Amino acid sequence: MLGSSFIEAEVATAVGMQRIVFSGDVGRYDAPLYNDPVPPPACDYLLCESTYGDRDHPVSRPLDELEAATKEAIARGGVMLVASFAIGRCQQLVYLLRTLMVAGRIPEVPVWIDSPMAVEATEVFSKHVAEHDFTEAHMQGVADSLAAPWVHMAKTASESKAINAHRGPGIVIASSGMMNGGRILHHLIQRLPDPATTVLVAGYQATGTRGRSLIDGARFLRIYGRDIPVRAGVRRVDALSGHADRQEIVRWLTGLPAPKKTALVHGEPSAARGMSHHIRTTLGWDTFLPEIGDTVELNG
Repeated sequence: MLGSSFIEAEVATAVGMQRIVFSGDVGRYDAPLYNDPVPPPACDYLLCESTYGDRDHPVSRPLDELEAATKEAIARGGVMLVASFAIGRCQQLVYLLRTLMVAGRIPEVPVWIDSPMAVEATEVFSKHVAEHDFTEAHMQGVADSLAAPWVHMAKTASESKAINAHRGPGIVIASSGMMNGGRILHHLIQRLPDPATTVLVAGYQATGTRGRSLIDGARFLRIYGRDIPVRAGVRRVDALSGHADRQEIVRWLTGLPAPKKTALVHGEPSAARGMSHHIRTTLGWDTFLPEIGDTVELNG
C-alpha cells in the first residue's frame, strides 16, 4: 500500500549493534491495487504482526466477489454502505468498483467517498499511479485510474449530510473501518432500519467492535446511546482482507536468516499463539508472545 512501511532500528549494546525490525501490517500477495510486500531485512530481533496468524484466507477472486455483492445490493433497491479504512482500503474499493463499472459488469451507480482523510488520500493515490498494481483493470481492458465521473467526494459535513437525501441504488464508502467512529455511524443510523440497505463488511473486524457485532448477526446496533434496529442486509467480502494470513507471513519471512528471537504482536491471543506455533514448526525459529511490561534483554 502506498506509504506503508516497517521499522528498522539499530541499538548499541555491550556486544555490539543489534538490529530490531517491526513488521507493521504485512500486506497480501496479489492484492488488488497493491504491490507485493517487500521482504524484510536481516535482523537480530523481529516483532511481527499476527492478525490472521491462526488461519489461512480462502482462495478468493476480489472482482467476482465484489461484483456479486454489489449486484445483490442494487437488486435490493437501496444504498450499499461500506465501512472502510480511509487510507488504502477506500482507494482499493474505488479502483475495483470503477473497474467493474467501466467493464460493464455492474451498473454505473453513484459512489460517495465520505471521509475527509479518505478524500485527501485518494488525491494522493491518484497522483502516484505508477506506484500501484492495476492488474485487474488491465485484464478487463480498463485504463489505469481511480477517477470516474460517478465518484463523488464528500469532504465537508454538509456534503456528507446531503447523501441522506439519496434514494435508490448507490454506494457510500465511509470510515471508520470497524464502525467504532466516523461518518459511517451516521449512515448506519439513517439506513440500517431500511430493508433495502446493504452493509458490506470488507475488512477485519476485531472482537467488541460494531462491525464484528453485525457479522455475528446482531439485531440491534447501539450507536450514540440508541439501539438501531438492523433490518438491512449484511454481506461480507473476505477477498479484501488487507492482512497477510499465516502462510503469507511465512512466505514474507522465508529467506530471512533466523532472528535470535521473534515476538508475535498485533493479534488477538488465539491468532498470536497460532502464528507463533506456525513459525516455530515451519521455520524453526525461537518465538514468544510478549505481555505488557515485559522486558527483553538484547544480547549476543
